[in-house]
Amino acid sequence: GEIPARIHAHRYDDILTATRIANEFGFRFVIEHGTEGYKIADYLKEKGIPVVVGPLMTFRTKRELRDMTMESVKILNEKGVLTALMCDHPVIPLEYASIQAASALRYGAKEEDLIKMLTINPAKILGISDRVGSIEEGKDADLVIWSGHPFDAKSKVESLYIEGKKII
Repeated sequence: GEIPARIHAHRYDDILTATRIANEFGFRFVIEHGTEGYKIADYLKEKGIPVVVGPLMTFRTKRELRDMTMESVKILNEKGVLTALMCDHPVIPLEYASIQAASALRYGAKEEDLIKMLTINPAKILGISDRVGSIEEGKDADLVIWSGHPFDAKSKVESLYIEGKKII
């Protein structure tokens, strides 16, 4: 019970099963992928179950992705579910996280919410938001300066600061 379980589930019925098992055995968990989480967003919100969505892609490589929608990020967020984005590295390399966010932006998610889904929301899900995830005095600060908007595929990292030291 010290660390939330990370449960890989695409379909809503598998998410409901995970919830039943977690309740039965008394542990906290996070849903990874949550492809059909949008179908039960109100339930996820009510139960306080976070969802790490992704990877966002427009093709369905397996049966569990049949009902995938690119609007799932928007729906989950608008319903108040604590949501973060994933690439499922190395399936889609981590370097494409901003492109995943851009895809969600294209399908109606809000820019500010997507930035949170790449910063503070994952920190909250991991239980480390007191140390990382936002720029505040006293927090560990890693900062990236981009050549343009971070969701623009043409943008490149111009500077990178880790713990206050310029790396690039």
